[in-house]
Amino acid sequence: MKPTLAAVGTNLSPAGKIVSAAVLALSLLASPLAFADRAYGEGCEAALAEDYETAYEKWEPLISRNDGRAQFQLALMYHAGLHVEQDESKAVMLYHMAARNGVPEAQEFLVAAYAHGWFGLPKNEQVADYWQQQTALSG
Repeated sequence: MKPTLAAVGTNLSPAGKIVSAAVLALSLLASPLAFADRAYGEGCEAALAEDYETAYEKWEPLISRNDGRAQFQLALMYHAGLHVEQDESKAVMLYHMAARNGVPEAQEFLVAAYAHGWFGLPKNEQVADYWQQQTALSG
């Protein structure tokens, strides 16, 4: 069973996109480092204003700089299809990148994904446990 948007779902209705935008906004506000980097901060401001095109333009170059925060935000955008074509496999790749860069929210997404076999990933309790341990360490 695929998760709903509340668990970062697919096949989003207009209401689902609004919820996705809210998830994105909350994750931006929850990050203590949200505005530490100028480009990342400008992307956050754009996303909060629902200007996902600008957010994408600010965050996309940060992927190659291993900015886990930007990787996670772009994963959410790809998962929800905000300004970009919805692409679950690209979202999962970005969740993994962000998780490896210590982003607890990305690690939590992977815990759920592997525990339940969501997002095209195989159900794998060992991998889910690994990401759960990483989440605890990232605390």
